[in-house]
Amino acid sequence: MGVTIANYAIKDPKIHDPVPVHEVLPLPVVITQDHLNKRKYFVESKWYGTLDPNEEVFAIFHCGNGAKANKFNVTKTFSDFKQTFEVIVPKKTQVITCRRGIFDIDSFRHFFKFEHKEE
Repeated sequence: MGVTIANYAIKDPKIHDPVPVHEVLPLPVVITQDHLNKRKYFVESKWYGTLDPNEEVFAIFHCGNGAKANKFNVTKTFSDFKQTFEVIVPKKTQVITCRRGIFDIDSFRHFFKFEHKEE
């Protein structure tokens, strides 16, 4: 399992023996609505951090309110930095709550909501 040293520690001459940092952080999700099926959304989950680029991670995704995601747990390489999930929203649902994350030795899990409009 690889570990990278944070860039600021390498450049700062006052820090003599930097400690290896293992950190995974989320970036904001990008949500787009399908042009043909207005109940279908594409949710792009992104991340960055200081893991080894070849490290295996698990991108997870789940939605409530009856919404169905095409995948729940996807094995990725850390350097992919993203995974796109498809979500189908049931009729008469207006607000969808989802959870996304990355799991490895370090992990994050975040909740977000978005509003469904079928125009």
